Amino acid sequence: MFEHAASIEPIWQERTHALKGLPGIVDIRNLGLLAGIELSEDAATGKAMAKKVYDYCFEQGVLIRPVAIQSSFLRRLSSPRQKSTRCFRRSPMA
Repeated sequence: MFEHAASIEPIWQERTHALKGLPGIVDIRNLGLLAGIELSEDAATGKAMAKKVYDYCFEQGVLIRPVAIQSSFLRRLSSPRQKSTRCFRRSPMA
């Protein structure tokens, strides 16, 4: 299990940090397969985007835990590689 997590970590880190520069992304922090992504308010509505991001990720089979205007991705160590990066296919903030 630890070897599997170690094999996915570089891909997860790369895909997570590739979100930098997208509208609404304030900061990204990683530790292993855990990523903390700080979000700004939606420019169009002035509302927190965490719910929008949560709904999108859930539809993709990725569990996150929104906290105020931040979202933290929670990944199982045993998750398949494709599922680990599924929520990065399209930005839910677009």
